[in-house]
Amino acid sequence: MSIKDIYNSLLKRNDIGERKEKNLLYELKGSVKVVRKVGEEPNKDRTSFSKYFCDLCGRSYVISSLVQCNICGRWICRENCLSNRYGICSSCDGVLQLLLDSREYYMNSSESKSNNLKNLKRKNKEGDTNGRRRRKKS
Repeated sequence: MSIKDIYNSLLKRNDIGERKEKNLLYELKGSVKVVRKVGEEPNKDRTSFSKYFCDLCGRSYVISSLVQCNICGRWICRENCLSNRYGICSSCDGVLQLLLDSREYYMNSSESKSNNLKNLKRKNKEGDTNGRRRRKKS
């Protein structure tokens, strides 16, 4: 699934035109392809007795230096590929950031639309046309 597909799936709307609200974790897991099942072993380095490969950077590490991502299942090294912000791999972190940015954009755009609508209603109620108030006939 491409980034464009993920972005488009976030903007789907239901029958009444409102955005479907989903749990962020549910959206993230649905957007990312699962590479390994939880608990599945990482790829072993055949040149070494006790080292395994990081799925993102491809370097060889001892198993205690690797962590499995909760979203995609990749085995990632703690020093380079682990996102300290959320405790997931840097690949899933990028997708999560896109989800958060799209939600923020959606919230900001809907707030600005509602503010514009309120201002328009207020102007119509006051009878404001081009910055001038109408005079009442006496």
